[in-house]
Amino acid sequence: MDIKCLDILHFNDVYNIEEQKQEPVAGAARFTTALKEHGAGKGSIVLFSGDCLSPSYVSNATQGRHMPPIMNKMSIQCSLFGNHEFDFGLDVCQECADACNFPWINSNIYDAETNTLIGTDLSYKIIKNNDLKIGIIGLVEKEWVETIPCFTSSTLDVKDFCEVGRKLGKFLKIQQKCHLVIALTHMRWPNDRLLASSVPEIDLIFGGHDHDYAYEWIQLDEALLLLHDTDEPADNDKITLKRLILKSGSDYQMFSHLKVKYDKQNCKLLDIEIEKVIVDSHWEPDEEVQQVVKQYTEKLEKKLDRPLGRIEVQLDARFTSIRSHETNIGNLICDIVLTAVDADCVLFNSGSLRADRIIPAGMFTLRDLSNILPILDKLVVIEITGEQLIEALENSVSEYPKCEGRFPIIGGMRFAFNPSKPSGGRILTESVSVQNEPIIMDKKYRLCIKHYLYAGNDGFHVFPKCPVC
Repeated sequence: MDIKCLDILHFNDVYNIEEQKQEPVAGAARFTTALKEHGAGKGSIVLFSGDCLSPSYVSNATQGRHMPPIMNKMSIQCSLFGNHEFDFGLDVCQECADACNFPWINSNIYDAETNTLIGTDLSYKIIKNNDLKIGIIGLVEKEWVETIPCFTSSTLDVKDFCEVGRKLGKFLKIQQKCHLVIALTHMRWPNDRLLASSVPEIDLIFGGHDHDYAYEWIQLDEALLLLHDTDEPADNDKITLKRLILKSGSDYQMFSHLKVKYDKQNCKLLDIEIEKVIVDSHWEPDEEVQQVVKQYTEKLEKKLDRPLGRIEVQLDARFTSIRSHETNIGNLICDIVLTAVDADCVLFNSGSLRADRIIPAGMFTLRDLSNILPILDKLVVIEITGEQLIEALENSVSEYPKCEGRFPIIGGMRFAFNPSKPSGGRILTESVSVQNEPIIMDKKYRLCIKHYLYAGNDGFHVFPKCPVC
């Protein structure tokens, strides 16, 4: 056997460049030190699965332009566009991508008119390391592409990620003679699992979009290998029947270090060791990155430290909480809005809340609020019937148990839903109340929402039909 070893570092979904109050303190500077200690720039392959330009309080001022100087210090060899790369439009996205010293790839989002890739001309990247060729592709899901304000369904062609993965995987292995094919993805777990179970041409899946740290081994159906037209034998010695999906947390708090053993002589993946690296305060900040962070945050620091009030309990702003059930942070935000606007009730998408951490009890500052709500958007009060409000609530829970951003945070109303029912019929109508009164289907209510939702995003197609109060 001719055994080759690879070191691969992977991370995804990073937003806040500064350190946090609690462990793991994270921060881009300490993160860079940790990457370097694990071989970044010294032989390890560094891969990123998208989302860095936004949202954060700094990105509100820079439109994401602060990120390339920081990410350029991390020896990244390949990156995939995430949904938040497009928050400030395609032109800003491409400007930031051009400012990076590493390539961005996109394998399945096309301009419908020109049939060219969006954001880049690279559908794949080949990396050579330790006498091995590794093919990298980048796949995303249609679900989030449809929520991007700068895109419309008529201008984009989002090709099926399984079909593209199968086609590119075969091309890379057969024509380009790649030993391994890695898919960088930015999609939810169910779609990653579908990709892993359906496309044997892909060996490893490194995901983003979900912010939890987790990995799974997905079993391939052996019969599936026989369904694909291939120039090489699909035997168990050639292609393993398991596929790894890995997601590496978020926000510079952690990353993954994989040690991969590959039998080059027999073209066989032998073993993978996965280390979860926590970026806590024992890592010293990288001085160069620290200077860049200071450059962008120093002017904002004094404003952000302004106290807004004291909270007596910790606030749960973790994505896994706010996107799956009622939380005190969601209630607080909506109750504050209700005191400021003339409305009967409030409905926001939980994807608006971005802190993804526990906010400790004590003094609550503008920095805390900015980390929770970094995406600036106008509020709109609309006139909506009870029947239309039920329709909106149905959409808000339609993707449960996926941790989707459309899951609601509400104020001034109550409801319950049955997740075992099919989407569109989950809301228990008798449980819905507005201002402590049972909802009346033909009654008109004043509902406060974000302009993002009024535009019909996140599946809230009922809102554009409602008049503004």
